[in-house]
Amino acid sequence: MHEMVQIGKVLKHFGTKGLIKIHIEPIYESSFESSDHLFVKRQGSFIPLFIEEMRHNGLEWEILLEDLADNPEEAKKLNGLDVYLRKKNIHSDAHESKEKMLSLTDFRMIHAADKTEIGKISRVEIYPQQLIAMVQTSSGEKMIPLNESFLIAINEIKKEVIVDLPEGLLDL
Repeated sequence: MHEMVQIGKVLKHFGTKGLIKIHIEPIYESSFESSDHLFVKRQGSFIPLFIEEMRHNGLEWEILLEDLADNPEEAKKLNGLDVYLRKKNIHSDAHESKEKMLSLTDFRMIHAADKTEIGKISRVEIYPQQLIAMVQTSSGEKMIPLNESFLIAINEIKKEVIVDLPEGLLDL
């Protein structure tokens, strides 16, 4: 049996042609985009579905699956199901990067500009659009997105995450 990686979720079906909207975790988008198929899990089994058309509208993917073309009733049955790819089809850097981010619990988060400590990461949570570090600060727990635009470096020896946050983010 192939090892599977959850990469997203079917949001909903739409239209009369059997189209579905799905969310793909940003870290897996390039792997998904280069694939001609995906898997959903039904009753404990992974079901392969072949992609006829796909387009990205910036937030979600609109997909037409071969077996569901012109069949909105069958497409409706996919609503809410998790989307998978085989681990071997995931670009290795994407999977390793996500695993690394999820292991940042107990790391200190540091401002890149002035090297001051923001707080300690108590956990990392998976949200629909990104990974969020829950950081214990002097003013309480803050949610800080772990995305490429904020993340400068991870020092595993010092257990530090260096970030350059937009002004005002910590005030929310």
